[in-house]
Amino acid sequence: LARCPLTLLLGKRGEMAWQEADCDEALLTAVRSQLKNIKVPGYGDRVRKTECVLSFDTPESADGLFVSLSSFQGYGADFVQQDHERTGNKLYLNLRWKRIPKPAPPPEEAG
Repeated sequence: LARCPLTLLLGKRGEMAWQEADCDEALLTAVRSQLKNIKVPGYGDRVRKTECVLSFDTPESADGLFVSLSSFQGYGADFVQQDHERTGNKLYLNLRWKRIPKPAPPPEEAG
């Protein structure tokens, strides 16, 4: 499995933009060939995007969480290859969350 780092950037007001990725044409062709296997989650489908189904990895883990775009199951980095070999799935969404601390409020002056 090869990784293609496509990043969706979310702004403060909810605007979205895709960050340019460093992918060669061969990798993009392989991704395009798998687009027919992507399913859109329906009303009753559960998307496991908060924790790996086999371990305790989350999107806040170092490598993030990989969600299969055909089964909607989430996997940690150590289990993605295993799922690929078992199911043949080739496209995964890599979720990585980063906590950003809030700035400390300015001290109030006594008046």
